[in-house]
Amino acid sequence: MSGTTEILAYVTALRLAAAIPGSGMTALVARSVSGGAITGFTMLSRLILGDLIYLSVAVFGLAVIAHSNSAIFIFINRAVALYLCVLAWQFWQYVPPPLIYRSADEPKSAGFSVAISPDYYTGQSQNHCLLPGYFAAGHLAG
Repeated sequence: MSGTTEILAYVTALRLAAAIPGSGMTALVARSVSGGAITGFTMLSRLILGDLIYLSVAVFGLAVIAHSNSAIFIFINRAVALYLCVLAWQFWQYVPPPLIYRSADEPKSAGFSVAISPDYYTGQSQNHCLLPGYFAAGHLAG
């Protein structure tokens, strides 16, 4: 492979990693909503720069290890493959807990129904958030 092909493959992998949303995207949305567009774009540029630095150090660090001592690189490669196999096995064997369905007889769901029903059905509410005011007024004390 030529140097250009390797760099293009690396850039493509970085773009793919950046396109997959994660906790950073949640933080970005929260920061954009609370701070505005400029704050959001600032955080986005810092996230991209951080990802580029982190992935570059990881890839080039492994390249240095592979070039200097191939036995250690092969060990790391096999250890990572084994770790992924263990994760796959755990994922395959996972049995989720049974779902518990709540009935309308429980106090929490009945309280929710009582709290939202009068304002919702009559259309008289001026509140955009019905439940906090209803609970604060003491209608469902107990």
